[in-house]
Formats: sequence, C-alpha cells, structure tokens
Amino acid sequence: MPGSANLSLVDEQNVGELAAILSVDMWTPLKKYICYNKIKKDFVIRMPSKNKFRPVVWGLSICIAIIIIVTVLIGKRFVLVKYNYLIGSSKQKNKDYDGAIIAFSKVLEYDSTFTVAYISRGSSYLDIKKYDDAIVNYNKAIQIESTNAQAYAFRGRAYYELKDSINALKDYDRAISLDNNLAYAYYHRGLLKYTLLKSYDEGCADLHKALQLGMTEAQNLIDNGECK
Repeated sequence: MPGSANLSLVDEQNVGELAAILSVDMWTPLKKYICYNKIKKDFVIRMPSKNKFRPVVWGLSICIAIIIIVTVLIGKRFVLVKYNYLIGSSKQKNKDYDGAIIAFSKVLEYDSTFTVAYISRGSSYLDIKKYDDAIVNYNKAIQIESTNAQAYAFRGRAYYELKDSINALKDYDRAISLDNNLAYAYYHRGLLKYTLLKSYDEGCADLHKALQLGMTEAQNLIDNGECK
C-alpha cells in the first residue's frame, strides 16, 4: 500500500510523545484530583473506624472504579484524537499536506470541537493553495473559539492570497487586538499594507515589529530595501 511504510515510521517516532501527552492529559488529573483528594477526604472523615485502614481501601476502590469508567467512556476517543493529531502534525511538518488533512479530519470525526485541528487542517489547505477550504476551517475554529488570535491571523492570510484586502486587514487587526505579540499577524499585515494597500510606512512599521518579535522572514524584506 503506498505510503504505509512512511506511516509506520511516523508512528514509531511519535510513540514517546504520544505516551507523554496521555500521561499528562489523562492520568495526572485523575490521580491528583480524584484519587488523592478522595482518599485523603475519606481517611480524615472515617478515621474513627475500628479498622483505620478501611477508609484508605475504600477510597482506593472508588478511585479505581472511577478510572475504569472514565477509560471506558472517553479513553478510546481520547487516544484516537491525540494519536491522529500527532500523525497530522508530523505529516504537515514533512509537507505531506494531503496526508495531514486526512489525519486532521479523523481527529474531527472523534472530536468536532477541537479548535486546533480545524486551524491545522485549514493551514494544510492554505499550503496547497485551497484558500476557500482554508477559510471554511478557520471560520469553524472561530465559531468554536472566538478569541483565538491564530485563527484570525491565518484566515487573514487566506483572504490576502485571494486579494481580499478588506477582510484580510480586518482579520490581522483582530488577531493583533487579541495577541499583540503575534509576530505572524504583524508580518502578514505588513505585507498586505506594503503590497496591496500601498501604505508603505505602515507596512514597514509592521515588518519591523514582526522582526522584533522574532519573525526572521521580515529581515529579508528589510534587507532588500523595501523598508529602511
């Protein structure tokens, strides 16, 4: 099957990262907030019992039962969401954008409210120049999380590529209002102002701000004489 060897390699490379995510996201809260607090509470309340170890045993039993129930109800879904998102991220990083879109789509089959998956799938569409599809995904992310600055910034980029300068500027402005340290938004707003809006001074100011925030791509434009 084409690509199956590569998929296997990606799986092996991400086993450690997947395990780390699962241990942090799933088991730590259960142990800390359910098990520990439950046992501690029961031990204090039921200490007068003739058998002082009974509260601890009872607490452990409740804890184990809760973990089993949670695992049965959400465990499989949780693992599949995290697993497929890791696969999608790896494929996106390796420029396999079609494969990334498939993986992120699987994530959203299991969790249709996972904002980051919509943003990541939108960015994969953006990279293969399917700008309308990218916008659909960013719209969904914003619908779920209206204060996500990255969703606005990336959607602004899609509008820019479609030469829709009005909506692009609105999205960049909104992204910066939500996160005034988002270098990506300053950089692309600078490009928009310089190339489409012909607001050279404002565009250069944004590019310098992007460089200040660590967007090194801005240095190329500045060095090439577009900005002083």
